[in-house]
Amino acid sequence: MNVAIARRCGLVLAALALLPAAAGNEPSDADKRQWQQAAELTRAAEQKLGDYAADVEHKRSYADPYAYDGKYLDEKFTGLVSAERELEPLKQALAGIEARFGTNADALEAKIFEAYGKPVDPRAPGFERRLSPDRKKWLDTQTAWPHTFYKKAKRLLETPPQWRQLAEDFAVAHVRGKLDGHEKRWGGTKHVGEKRAQVKELTDLRLILQKLTGYLPDDPELTQLQQDLGAAVETWEARVEKLIDDTEWEPHDERFEDADTIVKGLREFLKRRHDDREPLAIRISSDWMVYSHNLLGEPTCYYIYAEAAYPIEGEKKVAAVHQLNVYTPEGRGVNKGLPFGSVSHTDTYLIRPGNVSQQGGGLLGTLLKLVLAFGCCFVFLAMLGGGGYLVYTQLEKQKAGAVAPGAPSGAPPGAPPSAPPAPPTG
Repeated sequence: MNVAIARRCGLVLAALALLPAAAGNEPSDADKRQWQQAAELTRAAEQKLGDYAADVEHKRSYADPYAYDGKYLDEKFTGLVSAERELEPLKQALAGIEARFGTNADALEAKIFEAYGKPVDPRAPGFERRLSPDRKKWLDTQTAWPHTFYKKAKRLLETPPQWRQLAEDFAVAHVRGKLDGHEKRWGGTKHVGEKRAQVKELTDLRLILQKLTGYLPDDPELTQLQQDLGAAVETWEARVEKLIDDTEWEPHDERFEDADTIVKGLREFLKRRHDDREPLAIRISSDWMVYSHNLLGEPTCYYIYAEAAYPIEGEKKVAAVHQLNVYTPEGRGVNKGLPFGSVSHTDTYLIRPGNVSQQGGGLLGTLLKLVLAFGCCFVFLAMLGGGGYLVYTQLEKQKAGAVAPGAPSGAPPGAPPSAPPAPPTG
């Protein structure tokens, strides 16, 4: 028992021998005022730059017209400029601290430990065992640990240029990505929508570049990107007009029967339920399809795809083709055809008014079909008549060219036969 007690006492004495003889130096009042001023300026800067610093830390930016509009971006840049103007006092306050302890945050911390620190206490657990400034010596400054807010102050001072670069990087990546993927997205399209989306998606990108160039003038990367975007817009404007030129008004779906009756009824129905204007033309682009069934599996509603061309107010060079789903009324035993129950507008594309024709719809379409039918009959009869005339002519030539019976060989064609020979005498 005595041996155990002696051993424990020895360990305690050994631990006590490791304790310092004296604590670190006391900071002067000037030191405390210097640190306190820097801490207060850091807190003020954090109120205005905290969000920007977080953006930089987490690598996030809203320089994207599809995420935030230009007004938001204006507010961000304006706030950054305002906060940056107030950073000068903080720079001066830190300059005095850095003159004594250096500019490297970790080295600065070590020098503070050396000046005001306390050695390791082996009996203290966890955080208290770490060599650090004596917290009690800094209570009257009402600041955080000096090295902690110094790191924060340096991070705030470095935030404005980093945030500007981050905003530019995100915007450039966004615009460049849209440019690179534009051909893949729109290259195979055959129709042009009412808003000319193939061009609008590119012109929308100009907004963000114009905003950024206003805040980051003379940036070579932004300048080059603006030039590339302008060239792409010109190219696609020409391609879109060519697509509209090549858009044709197709005839009715060949599987659809009695299109004239349906189109006539559809004209009146669309005026009541879709657009009160008179359509330039209507075409049926599908056969009847089943839209719904009842529990017995019987069709209760049919529908067809149809297209109706309408003029556009203030536009003479293009017309709008409305793509429609036209439904019958719902009910058991419903028929495929009139009357209609409802209509839904699914999409719109542009066409030249001169390319729009009835082609099987309405009175004009009927007249066109009659003209075509008569024309075909005329051509057919002409072919028959011409063929009969040729056959008749050929037969006449053959008949005229034949040698008459009894005519001497070599007699001219059509020569009369010679007199029969005299009977023999006895």
